[in-house]
Amino acid sequence: MAVMVWIHGGAFSYGSASDYPGGVLATFNDVIIVSINYRLGILGFFNIPGTEYKGNYGMLDQVLALKWVQANIASFGGDPNRVTIFGQSAGGISVSLQLISPLSKGLFRRAIMQSGASSSPLYCGKVSNTEQLELFSKRLNCSLGPDLVECVRGKIVEDITMAKSGITISKSMGSQSLVGPTVDGEFLPDLPENLFKNRSIPP
Repeated sequence: MAVMVWIHGGAFSYGSASDYPGGVLATFNDVIIVSINYRLGILGFFNIPGTEYKGNYGMLDQVLALKWVQANIASFGGDPNRVTIFGQSAGGISVSLQLISPLSKGLFRRAIMQSGASSSPLYCGKVSNTEQLELFSKRLNCSLGPDLVECVRGKIVEDITMAKSGITISKSMGSQSLVGPTVDGEFLPDLPENLFKNRSIPP
């Protein structure tokens, strides 16, 4: 049986798999629906240029979920060779990026992007926005420099998420860089436009 893997949206900051029950789609179509969760917000995409904090943890969660589908979906009557990934908004951006990530090679055969692609402003590109990073570190009472990583590690999760709260897209900030995918050399080895141009599409 064909398999469809749903990646939810929510600006890489909120939402969950349970927001869009797949029962209706499965009931009226000969298909198995898999809805996945992934780390969001500062816990899923925090990156500091020049450090081990490269971000994309949420994207790596998606890759792991797709690997799980390949390994286990046959036990539920699904065909691992007939997997389609689809998503909306940030989920659509995720689908777009999974298409070009070398880590996703062989994990799906088809893809549907709804209201989102790697060209969206929610995709932050190659580097973090310094203005946002400065504001975030100030709220945590940390210094923006080599010691920032250790300072963040010493904070509790609630403080980290609260420090991110309210830091949003603005004309001066350019993009929502603290909570979006970035070029990390692993999940994304290059900018999406270059990967698409070179047609480095895994499936």
